[in-house]
Order: sequence, then structure tokens, then C-alpha cells
Amino acid sequence: MTTLKMKIRLCPVKDREGTLCYQLTHKRKTRLIPTDYRIMKDEWDEVKSDIIIPNGNNRRNMLILIRDKTRWEMTQMERIIRQSVADYPQISADSLTTSLKQVKPCLSVMAFTRHIIEKKYRMGKIRTAETYLSTLNSFTHFRHGEDLCFCSLDTDTIDMYETYMKTNGLTHNTRSFYLRILRAIYNMAVENGLADMSPSPFRHICTGMEKTTRRAVSLSYIKRIKATDCHKKPYMELARDMFMFSFYTRGMAFVDMAYLKKTDLKDGILTYHRKKTGQKLCIKWNRQMKEITDRYSQATASTEYMLPIITRNDNERQQYRNAQRLINGKLKTIGKMAGLPIPLTLYVSRHSWASIAKAMNTPVGIISEALGHSSEKTTLTYLSTLDTSAVDMVNQKILEKL
Repeated sequence: MTTLKMKIRLCPVKDREGTLCYQLTHKRKTRLIPTDYRIMKDEWDEVKSDIIIPNGNNRRNMLILIRDKTRWEMTQMERIIRQSVADYPQISADSLTTSLKQVKPCLSVMAFTRHIIEKKYRMGKIRTAETYLSTLNSFTHFRHGEDLCFCSLDTDTIDMYETYMKTNGLTHNTRSFYLRILRAIYNMAVENGLADMSPSPFRHICTGMEKTTRRAVSLSYIKRIKATDCHKKPYMELARDMFMFSFYTRGMAFVDMAYLKKTDLKDGILTYHRKKTGQKLCIKWNRQMKEITDRYSQATASTEYMLPIITRNDNERQQYRNAQRLINGKLKTIGKMAGLPIPLTLYVSRHSWASIAKAMNTPVGIISEALGHSSEKTTLTYLSTLDTSAVDMVNQKILEKL
């Protein structure tokens, strides 16, 4: 007869927490496996061998988490016991105890998410790690900092989380963004044996995307932005120039502009890989692009980068993000000066280029309505199948109209 129970090893010091242990009894021999979980004497039910969950106690959530973790760990241990005893009927209590000690402590939702974030950072997937961290922060605020096990992540919790986001004014697409990442984390937990695949707590949740408000402006507004007087206002001038450079380069994303290297320009062709997707893009170098890079040649003289966004060899990503915030802030001012009907951001250049190209009867096969697609990947799929000279011809037509 083999049994596994939860026991508490009380601390001899009064009013100090005791240690929870797993008690294995096998062939009349008893072994204790201590855990890192600590609870008070009055929080333990000796008869039921279980944790007492009080109402209205400030330790309630912590005790629920410990209870859920120990139950999960006991389930794993019981599986090992059944398999070991079936395969090796003569197995000793000591050998069985050694096997049970190999069970890894249960990772909670927040602890597991932090583990995934650290892994993404180590893999160099910085942007993905940041989106996971943003989701973790949102969910942590919803939970008021209280962690939970995956077994407690049920449909009610997800429904309450979505309601919390609605109440706090998050848009449908932002809510879907967080829920999709949380679902991905849950699926990873399933793969790691920390959660059950069925039933999924996300089965009733809609994570589709709604079309966003159009963020394109006409060519006449692009001309106004280009002509904005930024004399003796270096940050305003920088913001305008970075916006126009993005437009000149078919709506290049700011992160890709930040990491453009001087060596990316060869034989009149600018070649780069998108940070987000790895997609390779080639752009014919023209006079407008050169005018901007020449204007900042002194600022970039000591760096390998083409534009004055990353100017030092340390904290490159932080430099890029600081510059992005600064430039978007100045662009809003430029947008008001130019009389734009929408707030001006770097993202507007990408959407505007695609929309203007479409208005010029450019075949969808050459340039799809980039920001009108449900995903940017669809646009890049179209672009990747084309002769880049056709795209360059379209770009030249647009720039000539400036």
C-alpha cells in the first residue's frame, strides 16, 4: 500500500510559520519531502490534511495559491507513484522518494509568464518580450498583484479580466491583443504540463481585430508637412525629416529606420530586413533620401547608422524608443501646424504611402492597401512576390508629385 499526504512541520518558535511537507508511505516506511511553502498553525486542517482558506483574510489569496500549487504537485507525484509501482513492484521507499523529489515546483501564471519573458529576452526577441511584459503588467493590475495557478484561470476569470479592461477604456483591439498573448501563455503552460488543454478558459472569448480608424492623409497634406517651417527648431526639423524619410522609403517603420546602417546602401539600392518579420526589402535610393541623410551626416559621422536616432554604443533600444517618443510628440505639433485632420505620427507615413499608391490606380499586386489589411504580414506577402523595380517605379511617381 502506497499513500501520499500533505503534512505540516510546525516551527518550535511560537507564532512562526510551519513548513508544508509531502508524506510518502510505502511498504510501511514513511518519508517526508519538504516544500518551500509556509503557513501558520491555525491555517492547517489536520483532520482533512488541507489548507484552511479563511474569508476576508489578507492572506487568503496567498493561501489559495499555495493550495493550488500543492494540489498540482501532488497530482504529478501520484502519477509518478502509479507508474513506478506498476513498472517496478519492488521499488523501495527511498527510490520512490528520490523520484518524487524530481517533480518541479508548480509555476503560477505570473511566475511562468516572467519565465517566458526572460527566455524571449535571452533569445533576442526583444519586441515579443516587451509585448508579453505589457500583458503581464495589465493582468497583474487586474489581479491587484495577486498571483494564481493555471487551474484557477477559468472562464470567469477571463470574463472578469475583459470587463476590467472595458471599464478602464481599452479599445477592442487592445483587449484582443492582451487576450491573445494571455492565451498563448496558457497554451505554453499546457505544453509544459502546467495546465489542461480542455476545456480552455478562452473558448468563449473573441480575439478578432476590428478595423482601426483610417490614419492616412492625402498627398496635399504630405506636401504641407514637407513644407513646414522648422527653422531654428532642431527637434521639430528632425521629426519632420524622419517622417518624410519614412514616406520616401515606402512607409518604412521607425525601428527599421533606427537600425539602418550605412553599409545597407550599395550601388544605389537600400537593402534592409524588417525587425518585426525578417522580411527583406530593397528600395532604390533617390535624391530626397540623400538630402536627409546628408543633412545629418555630421551627427552620424561617428556611428555605423545612417540616421541620427542611435548615436551611442550603449542602450541602443532605449535610444530608439526615446527618439520615437520625442519625434511622435513633435509630429503632433507639426500636424496641427499643417492643418491635418488626424494626429500626426510616424505610423501615418506608412498608411499614407499605401493609400496614395492605391489612389494612383496601382495594382494591388504591386502595393496592397498596407494598413487596410487585417495584418501587416499580408501586405509583406504581396510585396515579397514582386519585382522590386515595379515598386520603385510607383515610389518614384509619388515622389515626383511632391
